[in-house]
Amino acid sequence: MTRTRRFLGGFTAGYLHMAVATAVGLWVTPFLLGRLGGDTYGLWLLGTQVIAYLLLMDLGIVAVLPRETAYVTGRTGRTDALELRELVERTMTLAIAQMPVVLAAAAAALWWMPQAWAPLFTPLLVVLAVFVATFPLRTFQAALVGLQDLTFVGSAQFAAWAAGTIVTVALVINGLSLGALTAGWCVTQLSMVAACALRLQREFPAAMPRRLTFGGGGAAKGHVVRSLWVAVSQTAQVLLNGSDVLVIGALLGPGAVVPYACTGKLIAVLANQPQAILQSAAPALSELRPSADKARLFQVSAALSQATLAVSGL
Repeated sequence: MTRTRRFLGGFTAGYLHMAVATAVGLWVTPFLLGRLGGDTYGLWLLGTQVIAYLLLMDLGIVAVLPRETAYVTGRTGRTDALELRELVERTMTLAIAQMPVVLAAAAAALWWMPQAWAPLFTPLLVVLAVFVATFPLRTFQAALVGLQDLTFVGSAQFAAWAAGTIVTVALVINGLSLGALTAGWCVTQLSMVAACALRLQREFPAAMPRRLTFGGGGAAKGHVVRSLWVAVSQTAQVLLNGSDVLVIGALLGPGAVVPYACTGKLIAVLANQPQAILQSAAPALSELRPSADKARLFQVSAALSQATLAVSGL
């Protein structure tokens, strides 16, 4: 399959997911508000924002893996190179090494939770437990994105989201409150991890990590240094788009978070349209970098820039 077909497949799957999620969200959000109430749903929105902050503990190590994976496959011309498996193993090892710090940060978030958010304690405890347990397992999805298996990743995200949404709605109808939202979130996360692990093992067995590489401090240090620019970008995004929700929740209460967050969703949905082009194309650009001449790389980058500007105009 050519790079263009892989890009278009991932781009189409991503847009389909985005369109369906937006349409379903227009029904699910009023449904949840009617069944759970504004304060309960606002608490859940605050809890999910805590997860966004904990993701910053990654330091960009997993986030940069798609680019690094695509660069290796572009330079070697192979998806079964030993260097590729070593890269995935090193990323998995670093992510596992971070787990104690992530666990401590999760415990601190629970410890310092305001008393007014007490109903959120148990659901957030479950969510954080799943988050910490699956923290290094995000490596599987990142490796698949780097290998440009974008159609599968997009389809798996859609299926996992659909499963989580169905579980949430079914449990809310049966009388559960925050527990229903928690169960739906956990189903989505665990389904995605399992699907990506099975796909990587089946289609790209040579890239499947087989051991932890705690040796080679120089390589690990270089990997962390290359990841820091992603960490800076992630930090800026979370502080810009997430801190306001926590401030509003702390000052005005969980109920005030709902209208603010729902209003912001329209902006987020529209802003994601042009970004979807760049996110889908990033692995292909990294693969082209060592294998194509500068004129070809400029031509591809210019075409992507024009497409992004066109979608931004729309």
